[in-house]
Amino acid sequence: MINKKTQFLVIDDDYATLVLVKAALTKHGYTNIDVFQDSQEAKLASSKKHYDILVLDLYMPNIGGFTLLQELGNLINPIPCIIVMTAHAEKEHKIRALELGAKAVLTKPFDINLFVQEVDLQIARLN
Repeated sequence: MINKKTQFLVIDDDYATLVLVKAALTKHGYTNIDVFQDSQEAKLASSKKHYDILVLDLYMPNIGGFTLLQELGNLINPIPCIIVMTAHAEKEHKIRALELGAKAVLTKPFDINLFVQEVDLQIARLN
């Protein structure tokens, strides 16, 4: 059984991607979704609230995804599941993201249905 109470933190500097991801998760029954265009604000939010899943872009202004992965990985209570979405399909980027703790790396543009399937798979692994 998939827990629809899962807490999501979604970070992407592209507003359209945030709207698409939140709409897809909401349509799928998830309701606890915080979205941020600003990675610094998202980092602050993650220090105040427990999130089960982090969905983030790798290349953003201020704090980039790789830096966030490193910093969140050093927290006492790191986010259990990280899904990276990036327009950079280079193998090196995917490998680095996985080495830094990502559970999945999706290349933009991605099929939103496959994204939701990946979310469900990761949540099932958490439970």
